[in-house]
Amino acid sequence: MFFEVKEFDATPADAGYGTYKPYKAIEAKISEAKEQFKEYKEFPCSLVLANLSEEFVNLDSWAIYGAMLGSLGFKLPLQVERNGHASANVFLSGGKMVNGARKEPWNTTFSTIVVVGTYPLSENVIRLEIKKRQSALGRMTTSMKDLAVWGSLPDSDDLRRVRVYVYENPYARIPLSRDLFNGPFDQRWGTEGPIHQTALHLDRNRSI
Repeated sequence: MFFEVKEFDATPADAGYGTYKPYKAIEAKISEAKEQFKEYKEFPCSLVLANLSEEFVNLDSWAIYGAMLGSLGFKLPLQVERNGHASANVFLSGGKMVNGARKEPWNTTFSTIVVVGTYPLSENVIRLEIKKRQSALGRMTTSMKDLAVWGSLPDSDDLRRVRVYVYENPYARIPLSRDLFNGPFDQRWGTEGPIHQTALHLDRNRSI
């Protein structure tokens, strides 16, 4: 198994105004890793992303899959059946794992994209402490009392556990084993079963 780690460098914000494309930075990292994975097509390859510099990059699930499968959008049917949904999320054009022109899988050497982050365990500890105090008092506590609890617990590395989010490429040539990255704070995103290659035009219009 091969893992290529890419970090995002902090850059000064541009003055003025303009548009923001949430997938651009992620797509750039996919393109960089693509060149490095060329010699390892017989192995499961994963791109690992880390935003340690707190650069303005969104690494949530919708942004990752938008960069992989196409910009996230929605479709509206011309006629809505009774009790039907008026709109549905879809993946549009531009995905790095889908060839838009030929409408077929692309960059299938990528097994997953892995995002490294931290789990704010301290927040859960504080909420439990507030509930414990409320239970002992038999009533709700004031916001000032709750703020005092938040300020009483110092942040530490032990309360910020490293975690990973694993986003599977549904068109991967060699999937990454699901026996990996099963820590108590890890998350894994994917499909319940394999996606058939010939059903790409249908699968691109489904949300994950």
